[in-house]
Parts: sequence; structure tokens; C-alpha cells
Amino acid sequence: DNFKFYRCWSPKQKDFLVANGVDYIYSYRNNSNGKIAWVFVECEKLSVLLREWTNNKPIGGGNNG
Repeated sequence: DNFKFYRCWSPKQKDFLVANGVDYIYSYRNNSNGKIAWVFVECEKLSVLLREWTNNKPIGGGNNG
């Protein structure tokens, strides 16, 4: 099987996904900007939660929340 991955750059979005039962498989720090990314395996549950996040996220800020 080929897995696809979703890289999350938002700590708030990562917390939302984890709180709803989707765990990331690893995280890393981007050397050029110092930001942390959390990597999730794409699945139907993740897709549903990302749609929910997009529909309900607060306005303002950048980078997915």
C-alpha cells in the first residue's frame, strides 16, 4: 500500500486532531524557519476532521489556525 501524508504546521490544528483520536506519526523542525511540523497518515477520519477544522476555524492568524 502507498501511504499519503499530511504535514500539519499549526499547533492548534495538531491538538484538535489528536483530541479527536488521530495521532501523528512523527514531528520535525524545519531548518529554514524553525517551525515544527506534525506528520499524519492520511485516512478518512483525518479528512473528515480537516473539513470540520476548515469549516469551524477562527478567522485570523495564518497557517491553518
